[in-house]
Amino acid sequence: MRETQKAKIERLEAENLTLKAELSALYEKYNALLANADNAAITSPAYQQLQRDLLVQSEAAKLYQRKFAACEKIRYQQAAEIEKFHKLIDEQNNKNSRHAGRKPRLTESQIQEILMFRKEGKTIRQIAQHFDCSIGLISKITKGEQ
Repeated sequence: MRETQKAKIERLEAENLTLKAELSALYEKYNALLANADNAAITSPAYQQLQRDLLVQSEAAKLYQRKFAACEKIRYQQAAEIEKFHKLIDEQNNKNSRHAGRKPRLTESQIQEILMFRKEGKTIRQIAQHFDCSIGLISKITKGEQ
């Protein structure tokens, strides 16, 4: 005998309810196993040792960060001191450390002004007349010999 549509629907719905109940039971079992596994893992000696190791490593990292910051500070201080020493060495290596000999005819600002006038297109003769000096001196300055 052939099964009717209504009987088939009722049978499938009953199967569906049974499968849902089985699935629900499996989910409960899964969650219980998962919770037990988590508890077992957390309470295991290996996990406890890993937690202690992590704490020790974290403290060591903080200590090294503090040491690194202190080293950086010292490095910047030493760099500043080295810069001061370089300036002192440059001053001592100056050709005329006793300030003996002929004094410069023009100051640094006047030399910069001469170079600016030359870039503007003024002739060497005009610049020499403006600063009341020789054409040769202006020529040396513009060629960078001084």
